[in-house]
Amino acid sequence: MMYVNIAARVTLALVFSVALVSKLRSRSDYRAFRQSIMNVRLFPRNMASPVAALTVAVEAGIVLFLTYPATVGLGFALAALLLLAMTSAIVIAIGRGRRSSCRCFGRSMTPLGRIHVVRDVLLLGVALLGGLSSLLQPVARRALRGGVAVAAGVGLVLTILVAASDDLAAVFSNSPRRAHDTTRSW
Repeated sequence: MMYVNIAARVTLALVFSVALVSKLRSRSDYRAFRQSIMNVRLFPRNMASPVAALTVAVEAGIVLFLTYPATVGLGFALAALLLLAMTSAIVIAIGRGRRSSCRCFGRSMTPLGRIHVVRDVLLLGVALLGGLSSLLQPVARRALRGGVAVAAGVGLVLTILVAASDDLAAVFSNSPRRAHDTTRSW
C-alpha cells in the first residue's frame, strides 16, 4: 500500500500543480478560467471571481498538503472534495446544455463533456485510493528506492495522460473533429 500511496500522491500533486500553473501563468489565462466559470452559469455572475480564487487556493492547498507526510490525509480529502465538486458542476452544466471550454489545464477549447467527467471520476478514485492507503498504513515503512521510483514514474505517466486528456480524446474520437471544435456534444 505504501507504493500505491506514493503513486497517488505524485499523481495528484502533479495534476493539481499543472492545473494551478496553467491558471496562474498569465492574467489572461486566469481571466479565461474565471470566464469559463461564468459561462457554465452555475453561480451568480458576481460569484465567478470568488469561485475561481477559491479553486486556485484549494488546488495550491492540495499540492502543499500532499507534499508533507503529516498532512497527506488532508491532501487526499481536499482533492476528493474538489474533484467531487468539479465533477458535479460539469455534470450539471452538461445536463443544462451549458457549454464552456474546459480551462482546467490551460488553453484547451474543448467544451465540457464526458471526457472531463471520466477524467475527474478517475482522479477521484486516485484520491480515494490514496486516502485509503494512508488510513491502512499511517506510518511509512522503509521504502525500497526502486519501488519509490516506479511509483513516482506511474504518477508522472498518469499526470501526463490526465493533462493531455482533451488532446488524446480528440485523437481517438470517431469523428474528424479537432480538440478545439466547440460543436462536440455529450
